[in-house]
Amino acid sequence: MNMLEQIRDGVYRIGVTLPQNPLRELNSYVICGDGRNLLIDTGFNRPECLEALQGGIRELGLDMECTDIFLTHLHSDHVGLASQVAGKGSRIYMNPIDNAGMNRFLTHPDGWGNQALRFLGEGFPPDELAVVKENNPGRKYRPNSVLEAIPVEDGTEIEVGGVRLKGIFTPGHTPGHTCLFCEEEGVLFTGDHVLFDITPNISIWEEMKDPLATYFVSLGKIAQLKVSLCLPGHRATNTDLQGRIQSLLHHHQVRLEEVVRIVKDQPGINGYEVAKRMTWSIRAKGWEDFPSGQKWFAVGEALTHLACLTGLGALRRDEELGTAAYLPGAPVDIAAAIRDYFEGRVSPK
Repeated sequence: MNMLEQIRDGVYRIGVTLPQNPLRELNSYVICGDGRNLLIDTGFNRPECLEALQGGIRELGLDMECTDIFLTHLHSDHVGLASQVAGKGSRIYMNPIDNAGMNRFLTHPDGWGNQALRFLGEGFPPDELAVVKENNPGRKYRPNSVLEAIPVEDGTEIEVGGVRLKGIFTPGHTPGHTCLFCEEEGVLFTGDHVLFDITPNISIWEEMKDPLATYFVSLGKIAQLKVSLCLPGHRATNTDLQGRIQSLLHHHQVRLEEVVRIVKDQPGINGYEVAKRMTWSIRAKGWEDFPSGQKWFAVGEALTHLACLTGLGALRRDEELGTAAYLPGAPVDIAAAIRDYFEGRVSPK
């Protein structure tokens, strides 16, 4: 893709390279308004990303003193460069949940906190966890400093140079993930809530007891919007939001059913061993060849599916021996349960 791409009048995509990362690029969007502009997401805090982002800014002739910044969520590939590219007159917008989580990660002696303990309690090997901590790009390429952003809640409106945008609170991928919707144009900036060439990672968070069920609810929320164009945080843009939502629901149904089978076949298995037996689309001969960072993401995904199934009663979680063990529960119609969350008939427990 070209570094700078015009999406439509006044809307541009800057392709911010993400070196040695399977995501390849971040889509940083610019809305050019009358007098003020808006930059959406920034890239990792590393020289290659800064060069790409600033190259697009220069090509647009963007005055950052008159440009505000909206951050869809706390991951470093989206927030890493915000403080470096912001002008003195820039306003930075972000959901307060993710803003607080990002700042806590920056200031805490061990930003992983209880999440690392949870992974260890699910069987993640300590030596591999040490490698993940050392090499994780979210940790290595995070922002230089704490950001005090203007809070964007569900329904908060941002007007930039005559363009009116509304925050759509979509927790799941992160606890405070927020999309931006231009209702007049039918354009939805989806961040990592909906991606079209790859499936968003839904991992475990202290702030959400059941991130996957929460994600289903958030998908149901955006399904109600009249969207003609989706501008995601990574890979290609798309016009078929409804079709993609249905494919994501089906994807997770298949995964949930797979996890139930794994636990039935080996009662008492822990989260790490469940992840090891799940089906993954990765260029590796087997689990032992997975990089430690990919194992971290895989185990996080496994834990969200296990948490969802435990909440539904399809599985039981036992911690009596210090390490989590999962056991079969009651029969559950998983497709119906997903639909209940998606259509708002049931709330995550």
